[in-house]
Amino acid sequence: MAVTTLTPSRFWLPKDTQILFSLKEDVSIGTSADLESLFTTASDVSAMFKNVTITPPESAWEKVDLLGATSSFQNQILEQKPVGLATMTGTLVLDEDESVDNFIDAISTDVSSATYSRRQVGGYNMLSLDDFEGDWTDWIEAGDGKNPVTETTIIKEGVSSIHLGIDASADGGDVATWDYDVSDNDGAVVDLSAYSGANSGTALTGRIRVWVYINNLTPVHATNGVELWIGSSTANAHKFYLQKSALTAATWYWWWIDLTNPDAVAGTTDWTAIDLYRLRINETTSNSTDFEFYVDEMATEVGNHKNIAVGVNIDATGAATQFALDNAKVTKYGDVRISGADSHWEQDVTVTCLPKDFYWDYLD
Repeated sequence: MAVTTLTPSRFWLPKDTQILFSLKEDVSIGTSADLESLFTTASDVSAMFKNVTITPPESAWEKVDLLGATSSFQNQILEQKPVGLATMTGTLVLDEDESVDNFIDAISTDVSSATYSRRQVGGYNMLSLDDFEGDWTDWIEAGDGKNPVTETTIIKEGVSSIHLGIDASADGGDVATWDYDVSDNDGAVVDLSAYSGANSGTALTGRIRVWVYINNLTPVHATNGVELWIGSSTANAHKFYLQKSALTAATWYWWWIDLTNPDAVAGTTDWTAIDLYRLRINETTSNSTDFEFYVDEMATEVGNHKNIAVGVNIDATGAATQFALDNAKVTKYGDVRISGADSHWEQDVTVTCLPKDFYWDYLD
């Protein structure tokens, strides 16, 4: 049998390699361009790595033994298991400034000297949307909603909450709403893109927490008794529903809302220009009973888990291959260590993504 030796036209060398980090929303992977060019048009960081290993998703097969035999062999089949994760591991060479630090699972705070950025892992960035510590006439009622008043007895945080009553005789169609116009009342729209992980459309991360209290649950609609809308307008908003079954009458309930999982969406939310908060109570059909609704401390939070995109570009004259891990997570940001007395500080990093978000381009 003849053995044919193939001579490669080009060996890829470390100097030909570049690793790029971007936020997920800054990279949109399609077939109109190669992977590397999609990263260079985004807001990315190029980092120094060594000992890089890229592991494509692997498909595992398991032998299943069956009854009987064929040609003296027991009957058997191979059963395919779910495809595994794609990973990139490598050792990050540290320099004096942030490189991939902006993409790890951490929160950042500027030090007062303005020359340092402080990182802490495991925390949350929080922004209060309304702490209800003051005059709440800026919440405008409609339908069966009564005029909001400050409540100083039934409170959960601070010294006051907002008291929103339901007047069943108001003929509001069994619906009570209260709207807060952000730009009118606060002087400008609020930018929540850092908390939603997206500039517009579907939120990629983040959550809202708010305390709610209803004194009588009987008149409350079962499925979407309480609603919270947040958006750039009523026509462009994310809507979240709280079922009556989650509540206990005359008891505070801490409602945690996942921004990535709205119950309904109207239009396209512009997360850089949030201008509407809406609280809404849906009543049972033809409700004739008044009841009271209280709300306290509404805030948005983003955890330390960022959705990122990582590109690996091995590019030399006449030869190139490219990898991308999209919608990925940094699952390891390991020990900081020195590689030797005459060398550098370094840190192990692991990035993981689902099989559907792993891409591999070869130059034809």
